[in-house]
Amino acid sequence: MSVPDLIVVLFLLIVVYDCYYFIIFLYQSFKAPAIEYSPRSSVIIPVYNNESTIGLCVQAVLDSDYLLEEVIVVNDGSTDRTHDILQNLTGITVYSIPHSGKAAALNYGIAHSRGDVVTLDADTTVRKDTIRMLVRNLQLYDAVAGNLQVFNARTFLGRCQAIEHVRVAMFRKVAQYFDDVDIVPGPIGAFKREVFSKVIYGSSMVEDMELTRNLKREGFTVGYEQEAKAYTQMPDKWIPFVRQRFRWAKGNLHLLLEGNAPVRKFLMGYGLSSADIVLVILCFLYGQYLVLALFLGFESVTMIIGTYREKATLFVESLFFPVFMLFLDSIFLLSHFVGFFSILCLHRS
Repeated sequence: MSVPDLIVVLFLLIVVYDCYYFIIFLYQSFKAPAIEYSPRSSVIIPVYNNESTIGLCVQAVLDSDYLLEEVIVVNDGSTDRTHDILQNLTGITVYSIPHSGKAAALNYGIAHSRGDVVTLDADTTVRKDTIRMLVRNLQLYDAVAGNLQVFNARTFLGRCQAIEHVRVAMFRKVAQYFDDVDIVPGPIGAFKREVFSKVIYGSSMVEDMELTRNLKREGFTVGYEQEAKAYTQMPDKWIPFVRQRFRWAKGNLHLLLEGNAPVRKFLMGYGLSSADIVLVILCFLYGQYLVLALFLGFESVTMIIGTYREKATLFVESLFFPVFMLFLDSIFLLSHFVGFFSILCLHRS
């Protein structure tokens, strides 16, 4: 088989794969579950040095249209003005603990709460209906992932991560179809209280993924709610962005090496990211510009439709999605390569 023929085959494989999952996404996005369920719910917010966002986060929760059992903020040894800001807020319960990390703060808050649990990060805000939309799914599932989006989409990195989160939301709808939602994100998730009699947040660098894997191992069910939207702040400077990606990669690899993550998903992620990059490189090297244009156009069109179905306002970012996609593919592969190398060196030493 000649290289041009190989390029066409690779292109067709990518398109068929993406079309298959895109059709499932469309099917899922048109489903409107009619669920009426209002459990007693406690919101847990761990906070560490988030003086610029904690006030907005708490106020958004208090403005919710859902009657909450309690709002608990666990101050994880903050050294900035977080403590003073919390003292001036009403309608919440504040616990202060020595700095022990996010997982410990979450576990402390859960242990001191009374209702089903909603977790929220201190740099995240919710809409009025987010909590109501989220917790109603506890009638069907033991844990529910919310729809996490990015609100600081001004720089290249911000826009890149904003459209990435829309893409993640699309794939989470697909995962729900296969009953395979693999993470309840820390910034927005809900849990039946009884799950914490079996599992707690651990010390992993990706504590939310570790918790979700442990939940599923214990036989608990995990769902997803597209309409439960929360908006978080992501790194918009290069050094914090790179550090976050390497932390995620090392955390995921640790779970993989401990047998707490499926090898199949890792291999699929590496394969898909590599296929996108290889196809573009081969198209340039062998002058297959029509195939390249078709590939880029296909990715843009599906993303524009997905953005519309997700009710996001990122249509410019959707149009240029292939650029962001290739950048993220490269970062994903690089961060996992470096993460694996660093873990290998650590074990050898």
